[in-house]
Amino acid sequence: MNNTLIVIITLASYLAMLMLIARWFENRQGPSRPWSQNLVYMLGLAVYCTSWTLLGSIGLAASAGWAFLPIYVGPILVFLLAKPFLRRYLELASDNNVTSLADFLASRFGRSRTISLLVTLAVTFVSVPYLALQVKAIDDTTALMAGSADLGQWISLPVLFVMALFATSFIGRDGAVSARSKGLLITVAVESGLKLLAALIVGVGIVYFMNDGAVWQAPQWEVMTRATPPLVDLAIIAILAAAAALCLPRQFHMMVLEHPGGKSLPIARWMFPMYLLLINLFVLPVAIIGNQQFGGSISPDMYLLAIPASQGYEFLALLALLGGFSAATAMVLVTSFALSTMITNEILIPAVLRFGKVSNISKFDARKVVLFRRLAVVMILIAAYGAYQGLAQDRALAQIGLVSFAGIAHFAPALVLGVIWRDASSNGVILGLLAGLGSWVLLVMLPELGFVDTSGGIIATLREEVFLITPGYGTLAQASLFSLTLNVLVTIGASFLMAASHEEHLQATRFLNPLRESQRNLERLVDDGRVLVRVGDLRQLLEPYLGEEHTAREFAELAKRGGYNIDDDGQVPIKLIRDCEFLLSGILGRASARLVMAMSLERRRLDVDNILALLDDASEAIQYSRAVLEAAIENLVQGVGVFDEELKLICRNERFHDLLLLPPHLTKMGTNLEDILRHIARRGEFGPGDVDDIVNQRLDAYRRMEDDVYIRERPDGTVLEILTRPIPGLGVVASYHDITEKVRAERTLKLTNAILEKKVLERTQELQATNAALRAAQREAERANRSKTRFFAAASHDLLQPLNAARLFVSSLADRERGDEDKELMQRAEASLAAVDDLLNTLLDITRLDAGVMPINLREVALDEVLEPLAAEFRALAERKKLKLTYVPTSLMVRTDPKLLRRVVANFLANAVRYTEDGRILLGCRRQQGRVVLQVGDTGIGIAPNRVSEVFMEFKRLESAEKLAHGQGLGLAIVQRIANSLNHELKLASIPGRGTMMSILLPMVEKTIAPAPAMDLGRMSGPGRSLKNLPLIFIDDEPDIRKALSGLLERWGVKVQVCATPQEVLSLFRNGKGTPLLVADFFLSDPMDGLQLIAACRAEMPALKALLITAHRDDDVMQRAQDLHVTVIHKPVRPAALRAALSHVA
Repeated sequence: MNNTLIVIITLASYLAMLMLIARWFENRQGPSRPWSQNLVYMLGLAVYCTSWTLLGSIGLAASAGWAFLPIYVGPILVFLLAKPFLRRYLELASDNNVTSLADFLASRFGRSRTISLLVTLAVTFVSVPYLALQVKAIDDTTALMAGSADLGQWISLPVLFVMALFATSFIGRDGAVSARSKGLLITVAVESGLKLLAALIVGVGIVYFMNDGAVWQAPQWEVMTRATPPLVDLAIIAILAAAAALCLPRQFHMMVLEHPGGKSLPIARWMFPMYLLLINLFVLPVAIIGNQQFGGSISPDMYLLAIPASQGYEFLALLALLGGFSAATAMVLVTSFALSTMITNEILIPAVLRFGKVSNISKFDARKVVLFRRLAVVMILIAAYGAYQGLAQDRALAQIGLVSFAGIAHFAPALVLGVIWRDASSNGVILGLLAGLGSWVLLVMLPELGFVDTSGGIIATLREEVFLITPGYGTLAQASLFSLTLNVLVTIGASFLMAASHEEHLQATRFLNPLRESQRNLERLVDDGRVLVRVGDLRQLLEPYLGEEHTAREFAELAKRGGYNIDDDGQVPIKLIRDCEFLLSGILGRASARLVMAMSLERRRLDVDNILALLDDASEAIQYSRAVLEAAIENLVQGVGVFDEELKLICRNERFHDLLLLPPHLTKMGTNLEDILRHIARRGEFGPGDVDDIVNQRLDAYRRMEDDVYIRERPDGTVLEILTRPIPGLGVVASYHDITEKVRAERTLKLTNAILEKKVLERTQELQATNAALRAAQREAERANRSKTRFFAAASHDLLQPLNAARLFVSSLADRERGDEDKELMQRAEASLAAVDDLLNTLLDITRLDAGVMPINLREVALDEVLEPLAAEFRALAERKKLKLTYVPTSLMVRTDPKLLRRVVANFLANAVRYTEDGRILLGCRRQQGRVVLQVGDTGIGIAPNRVSEVFMEFKRLESAEKLAHGQGLGLAIVQRIANSLNHELKLASIPGRGTMMSILLPMVEKTIAPAPAMDLGRMSGPGRSLKNLPLIFIDDEPDIRKALSGLLERWGVKVQVCATPQEVLSLFRNGKGTPLLVADFFLSDPMDGLQLIAACRAEMPALKALLITAHRDDDVMQRAQDLHVTVIHKPVRPAALRAALSHVA
């Protein structure tokens, strides 16, 4: 018979035996013996030891010495040192009848659906690699034992199929839908016994029969010790293992759900650590022998099988195979069973109830739960097999196990804090889990399982940063510690910052109450009318607290009043139980009395020691509450005194003593209120009169037990506010508050008010006079402002009018054919006039800004409306210097003052044309982080970086600029002032010899308009554009302007009719001799201005187009022109701009 067949028959027989054992114990009736229950429970806990323990630990030891040991030291320390926590943990799970880790955490934290869903998904995700580890162990061991790699490639699939049948057979057996399974527990116990025997027997065989015990003296022990990681890494792994021992789904199932009660936990606390020590006894010797024999030729995980198989001990090899197989199958069975419960209860059933057609839970078919759980088992095992095929085939067992341990440990902070810290909140747990598991995925799972490259990239860099701040030397240990620490810190921090809601706090109180069951039993027994104690038991219970005589007297009174028999051997009536509880509550308090009665009824006999122990627990809470109450009373600013029904002092704070100025003997507990009042009356604090009468009046007020508030002023000037309030069934509480300062403040306030009222009257009269003077001054200032505005308007017109005429005359002369010398003279004259024009406009702008009369009108502006006319105007100037000006149309809108923005951009363009010898100029804009950057770039002379700030100074010009063009150095200074007043940012970038880019940043409006159709600015404004035979009427009140401009227009071939008064123009239009185009000056020395004239002419010719020439730059003039759709040209008129405007309007 070949090895393959032997392996298959052995494994099949083993699985069949397990099924028979499980079936037999499931059908077995009757209670088990305590010793057998305890043994089975301990062996169930041994499901912690999987194929990783039996095989992977040897592989880890072969390369890292003692590194395997912390995996077991962690659980050992938990069971040996954390007895109170474990007992509390199991009690809470039992009291609240939880079915899984997700159910436990969700119930503890306000029945949070978010927590239950998050924990279920995360636990399942983390457990799948661990299941894949077991599948790998099955494949590797069978392949080695059979000597056939092909067998190892397919054997795990039928095994998982059998495991699915096996696990689902425990679900819904005999119609029960339970999270527990007796058959599963027995199966795991049998497998735990088998793997322990396999580890010990095979270990003894390898060490003593195949090695003659020589391994104990082998020098490799020193090598193994040196190969062991540093102690800090071992400690980190031990912490992870301790956390995993509490949170692994299989451990929760076996430790919590299968806990039989009684002494199982105390026995398991020493038996389970002993089991862990025994199963790992021969790990290191086997690893040393395997290294000596194979020297790395096979996987160290297989040493336990390979050593006996290579030396002819087939039986030991087969036993090792069964041990590893049993370890793997036990883990697969319990984990899939536990996860199926969690997935069904926390995901599938809620989803069906919420999204299905089940309107009432009572109509839900419980058979679906069985189906859901069985489907969940199948899906989990399919996922495990897929994970094995995808990521586990080339990984060591220990590596996969450590990754899963590091992930499952993230549920420990929520579990531990939920048990020991009442203030832990659901928000803290959720955020902590998200932070911890997220960092675990990035720093541990993806790198360690080969999903990302650890030699480079973002995750590798992040891991390096984590390693710098985290203790340890092993990358996996350090990354795991960092993610777990992050989880703990976020959970605690978020619990402080995002405290639990009132409902969650109440749920936590109910969940953490270990005595709730006793209270419920008392209520059930009383409600059902069933009691199992005698009257004598109750009498014995009350006597230590009431005294024998008092108890007998009370019982006699109760019997007389209630009419029942009080024989010691008689049955206890229900009402007597309530009456006894009431008597006890007067001494112990209602809660403690209820607990004492609950314990006596629940246990059916009185056990005074147990009741006293119970009272000790309850008294801790009472003492804590009392301490809190005393601390609160002591920290009150009021003096507080509590008097009983006999008006004797039973409670007070130090402030009571300080405020009443009482001697020490009058502040002792039990002091009569009468003595205190008499002492105060003798001091004269109650005023004149007989002391006895005063005291009796005060005592009568207290005896009435009514709310009372009164003020008492002492002879020394201090004032007390005294409040008395009755306490039903106890007495009266009095509070004393020193309100001296308050009373003094009120009196001072009254006096101050009287003085203030007089002063207010006086000041009111003064203010009225001052306000009248201020209004007069304001009117004067407004008049001055209007006068200043009119002055600037007149100054602009008067200064620019002759200059305008001069420029027009020079332009007319320049158009005539003359010699080269005359042309040069005309160009210089034109340049000089342009310089004077620029200087005057600049000075006027500076004066307006300094005088504060330049209005700012911020509004939404379409940039194209501002930039297109400027581009047309400066294109003509650029072409005279043979420069190319390019404008990029835009649909953007901004919030700015269009007039001032035009001034800024015009200055940019003027400088670009002026200081560019050849090349091009670009005008355009672009978006940038919610703003619009408007830019003018050129290929001019540029500016040195260290001189950039100088160009914005007044009267400052650079040497390179002076060589090209004349100027006063005021243009960019004006631009800077305008930008500051508009709150726009200016930027300048320049490279000497290559050009300059001027920018202004404008606030963008989130809407656009369609840009105007791109116009051929060259054809519109260039000299080749013909205006020949264009008919128009021109009106101006200045003869020189009429002569100069008409001469210029006639040179261009325009048919111009010149008028001096509005009446002449209106006469032409009324007689039908008007032209389609009217060019008018704004000031006409007539009541009618140019815009009014245009409006009047349009009444005669609605299609009339008009052009306005003015020195005005006021907003009202510009707005009127815009409303009439009139194009405006500012004086002094540039011939190129005039020609471009005429071409555009015509």
